[in-house]
Amino acid sequence: MYNIIVPFRLNNTWLGLELNTVKKVDSCGNISIIPNTEAPLTGLMQKSGQIFPVWSLFNIVGGKNTDINKCLLYIEIEVKGKIVIIPVDEILSVTQKGTGWVPTVKYGLQIFRFLDKKAPQSIDDVEEIETDHPFQDETPGAYFKIEELQ
Repeated sequence: MYNIIVPFRLNNTWLGLELNTVKKVDSCGNISIIPNTEAPLTGLMQKSGQIFPVWSLFNIVGGKNTDINKCLLYIEIEVKGKIVIIPVDEILSVTQKGTGWVPTVKYGLQIFRFLDKKAPQSIDDVEEIETDHPFQDETPGAYFKIEELQ
């Protein structure tokens, strides 16, 4: 489980989070940018009648915080017991953490950067993660429909 990564793209760089840290992946709604906030907080997004903080990781890849406005997808994680939304450009199905992934810690998160310029390869055999699926509200098979969101 700890060797499984959810790869996502910001600008032209592939990053990843360990699968067990990802709570949900969904399409982005409207994000309200908050001016003069301290990184990584960039804005707020309303979802299911609640308001959630939005973090921008674009500064990690040389982008601007306002790049979140072009994102169609987001990754939901939990930080210190609070739900946080991270908008991303693209998400792939899970892959294994291999030699191409370099870990870094930023904003209290362990984020992996993919060294290759091409997109990471997805796991062919998904059976190994179906027995320990972290999403509470979905069946394991629902996770892999994420490729349709690209």
